[in-house]
Amino acid sequence: MQENVTIEAPLVKDLVFVTYESTLTEHRLKFREFLAPLLEENDPKVLLYFWINFSSQGIAMTEPVEHWIRRAGNNCKDLGFKELGEQLCKHAIHEADHHLLMIEDTKRLINRWNKIYIPKLDTNTILKQPPI
Repeated sequence: MQENVTIEAPLVKDLVFVTYESTLTEHRLKFREFLAPLLEENDPKVLLYFWINFSSQGIAMTEPVEHWIRRAGNNCKDLGFKELGEQLCKHAIHEADHHLLMIEDTKRLINRWNKIYIPKLDTNTILKQPPI
């Protein structure tokens, strides 16, 4: 007599992970090709300028994250996924104000630039630039 066979959760998680990862492979390769020139860059001036722009552009990207996650959590709760919704709402709290870190990074990087390089960069002008 055969007992009921159940798939253990770790096997299901592994299968989901492998499936998910396999869908990303092509995109990761394209992203790596896009980044290759930067990763091969050796000029400290170019790299610092990149990080200034990366940080300043990241502000607009990170500011709404808390609200997106909270909204997703509330939607999950409304759809009956109470535990998932609660976890997302808790996580949203941890995402709060990350854009302030990006602002601080941008300011510090610009200060470093202005101590070393010409032309001098204006912090307010860079922070007010719209996202690309």
